[in-house]
Amino acid sequence: MVFDLIRVHAAASLFLLHCAVLGFALFKPMGLWTSSPAPDSNRYLKWFFAISLGCLANIAALFVLGLIGWFSGIAVLITGLVLVMAALPIAMKQARVLHLFHITSRSAAVLDVLMVLVLLFTAMIVAFHPPGHWDDTMYQLPLARDTLQHQGFVLNEYLRFPLFPQNINLLLALGLMLGGDLMAQTFASIPLFIMALGSIGASVWIMGTPLPGAIASVLLFTLGPIKPSLGYAYIDNGLALFCWGATLAFALWLSQDRGKRSYGWLIAAGLLAGAAAGSKYFGGAFAFLLGVCVVLARRDGKASVVYGLAVLLTGSWWYLRSFVNSGDPVHPAGGNYFGFFLWNADDLLRQKAEQATHGVSLNPLYLWSTLKEANVIVWMLAFIGLVLPRTPAPVRALQFVFLAYFVFWFFVTQVTRYLAPISAVGTLLSFYTLYRCVGLLPLAANNKLALNRRGAIASYIVLAMMVIFAANRYDKYHKETVQWDAILSQKPGYTLFKKANTLIPEYGDRLVQLGFENAVYYFDGVVIGDWFGPGRYSSMLDCNAQRCTPVEAEAMKQQLEKFGSRMLVVSTQQYPDFNPAAYAHYFDVVLQADDGVLLILR
Repeated sequence: MVFDLIRVHAAASLFLLHCAVLGFALFKPMGLWTSSPAPDSNRYLKWFFAISLGCLANIAALFVLGLIGWFSGIAVLITGLVLVMAALPIAMKQARVLHLFHITSRSAAVLDVLMVLVLLFTAMIVAFHPPGHWDDTMYQLPLARDTLQHQGFVLNEYLRFPLFPQNINLLLALGLMLGGDLMAQTFASIPLFIMALGSIGASVWIMGTPLPGAIASVLLFTLGPIKPSLGYAYIDNGLALFCWGATLAFALWLSQDRGKRSYGWLIAAGLLAGAAAGSKYFGGAFAFLLGVCVVLARRDGKASVVYGLAVLLTGSWWYLRSFVNSGDPVHPAGGNYFGFFLWNADDLLRQKAEQATHGVSLNPLYLWSTLKEANVIVWMLAFIGLVLPRTPAPVRALQFVFLAYFVFWFFVTQVTRYLAPISAVGTLLSFYTLYRCVGLLPLAANNKLALNRRGAIASYIVLAMMVIFAANRYDKYHKETVQWDAILSQKPGYTLFKKANTLIPEYGDRLVQLGFENAVYYFDGVVIGDWFGPGRYSSMLDCNAQRCTPVEAEAMKQQLEKFGSRMLVVSTQQYPDFNPAAYAHYFDVVLQADDGVLLILR
């Protein structure tokens, strides 16, 4: 595991450095930090925006490579080198202008470095476990694998969401290219570290100390929007990163003096909001709501146009691809308006019904229950902070965005993971309320020497807590890494799909399955079978009011022939009444496992 730790941290560090070089080079044409309301000494925010914008630039480059069919190792390497060589001279000049490496206090610099290293280690170590939470092996990793295997974008019609925005999936594909499943999960977790830089930087800007931001960053690992899929190849961390960057850029723009206000930070907000829209449809909703905030905040038509164009520049790619392939820019969600493609009306109704099962109530009086259900009770402090008097403009801007998206989420869908776009801002605002109300970090202090001493002690206490948390995560994931194969063997469908892989040379690379829709990634080919889409279960099941069972053998044979497949996997846990002997006339049983059976069509 030590070798893997070194390999993962080396790859992550090189990627972050590459992003930073591109991002700092972009600072100059965008005019960032020429008139920023944040202190010039706030290195955290500088690195945060540089890495975030650089990450977006790298995603754009990967998109172009995928679009022209050049998504290969050598093409990615050459593109990366060309980009960094072009950006490096500008970035080095910007580093001097921005005083990135100017040290005013050696002890503070040492503390900053230690804090950053611990946060990086924590964000990386959570990826050290086998894949297989749900969405990761159902369609997130398969989308990335398809891009890598075909060296470009393909339409796998049997995946649940083949035309979704895929910005973060490009990073997953890059991770698979560099080091398989572990590296893909690492690239899904890197955004948590970048978000931490932003939270600490915002804390320094607003509260004058990095401590609330550091604590908020660690707490984020334990909250509902992040914890369940922590370390798995989900795209929600990347979505959260771009939303957090857009929110902070909006706050910086809004905090500028009216006479000195330029559009640099607004353009940054639009570009990052567009990146969020290109990561997930809920990122598109966030970008729209942030646009509403821009309009309401200043009622400046030109500013609204600038923001909108920036969003379109980075957020429209995947929607155009979806429209070209399906006629629906938001397939499958827009089927009722643009026509159905892979999904039909029943599929869409089923999906909407499933979404409606989440949450507590649409009654605002149930706010506490809703926060509890979503495991974000700490955010109640953020709501309390809305009524605090004499709140500075940056905080009001953050509160504006937080409230707008939360209201949207509350009434549209209460799926916990869909709170990711405001996970960072909600947590930081909660600590801002403590900052104001508890007075542990007072707004003004007469005895600056005593405050500095208490701050230094508190800093090392927080650092110690972060180290303890990181050590705890290391202990947990070290055990999971040692038991990698044993854990995978317990995943539903894994043993059956791996056996099917050995049969591909003889029976082809297509497999029909019932009940293992979350095991798609374990088969090295095309998996057919899901509740939605052209391989929908409804054509392969006989259902009554009590339960569903697979159709009769002859009907199932016809289904496999229609899909061009000779392999069938059925979950006996999902369909306990399934009897393989009833299929004996047309099928041979290859493997009977505890969770299902693998059959071959003669």
